[in-house]
Amino acid sequence: MTFISYVQNFEYETLLSLNLRQINYIIFPDWTKPEDELGLELQQVIQALANHPESEKITLLINTGNIYAEEATMFLSGIAMNLLMEEDLDISEGLQLSLVRNLASIEWDVLLGYISAKISLKYEDKKVLSELSGDQILSGKIDNLSSQIDVVLQEKKPIINQLDKNFITYNIKEIPLRLPHDHALPLYQARFRLYDKFIALIAKHLPNSQDFIVDIGANVGDTTALLLQYCLNPIICIEADKEFFSLMKLNLLDYNERITFVNSFVSKNTSNQVELVKNNGTAKAVETENKFIESHSLESIMIKLDIGKCILLKTDTDGFDFEILLSSLSKIKEDTPILYWENEILSITDIELAKDLLNKLADMNYTKYMVIDNFGNPLIYEGSSHFVEQINEYMLNNIYSQNITFHYTDIAAFPDKYSHLILPIASEYNNFIRSSKIYP
Repeated sequence: MTFISYVQNFEYETLLSLNLRQINYIIFPDWTKPEDELGLELQQVIQALANHPESEKITLLINTGNIYAEEATMFLSGIAMNLLMEEDLDISEGLQLSLVRNLASIEWDVLLGYISAKISLKYEDKKVLSELSGDQILSGKIDNLSSQIDVVLQEKKPIINQLDKNFITYNIKEIPLRLPHDHALPLYQARFRLYDKFIALIAKHLPNSQDFIVDIGANVGDTTALLLQYCLNPIICIEADKEFFSLMKLNLLDYNERITFVNSFVSKNTSNQVELVKNNGTAKAVETENKFIESHSLESIMIKLDIGKCILLKTDTDGFDFEILLSSLSKIKEDTPILYWENEILSITDIELAKDLLNKLADMNYTKYMVIDNFGNPLIYEGSSHFVEQINEYMLNNIYSQNITFHYTDIAAFPDKYSHLILPIASEYNNFIRSSKIYP
């Protein structure tokens, strides 16, 4: 990993989780000191910051040194309880407290660029501080914090969380996600109300909540965020791009009990000569001769995770979906899940791959296909594989005639055992289309 990519990964994985704000203080407690003495000093710092009228703009970073985060959390919970009981001060209403583990030198270099000042303590971790360059960080004292905060707030160019400049917050129903500024999802859903909503109703009508959903090409977690709100099934999120993967983990941090995260490209090969090229919030795998990306088959991923059956398999990888599904046929045959894929037809090769896939699915009793255009409009609810082939020919012909009515389709393939779900899904989706609701 290059230095630049290391720093970028650190920013995605760590800095975002620290909830940095306009003013960011840091302290380095010496956790070996007596609890009562150290606790009193930390309580003074937290009380001073929490009492400031602009406390909602302040984050206090607390270095955990060599103790476990759980121990530091318990210690700070006791302080919070003391402030609530003794001072009637609820620190959860404004001030943000974030724990910082011991970092590598280059990680400290990045983090300290976001810090307003270090608050000096009587009991400080001298070892950690000795490893930091003295000119990297300003120091302040507990007794003049209020005036320091006022100065920072009055500056024409206050220290602002640079990470927030790189992202926007966009809600998937009730779940807020951080998206890169160039991510196309908000624009598409603003223009096309139905865009990427159909899969929610498939999840809603799943016959059980124990079997797994697999989301291949999970991006920043937008589809999973939607699925989480329509079913109770556990979900496996697979994303190849490291930056999107890190952002997805942060976006879905509150749902770790239901989600398993996998950073991998899915293929029958152990490595692929492809490069992930990002544009408008997606990462497209482009074939190349001089770059390789580590890959794993879906079957090997599922075996390694040692989990149960898959009930819904979704893949959206901008052009590699046929290869992914064809390389996953053994797992598909074993579990016969509902399949949901982005059906992009750009060449004769795509036509042939689609036919190969449909023929193999027919041998596994996949007989019904729901077909949705890229805007979210249903083309057919109970189509056959022959209908899908005709639609594919239509899309390819549109490219040659340069009269494109829709660019791709999303296809849901149902094995016979789940075909009874099609009518209720179709009925509810029609009701959603004919309403003014934003979500089904």
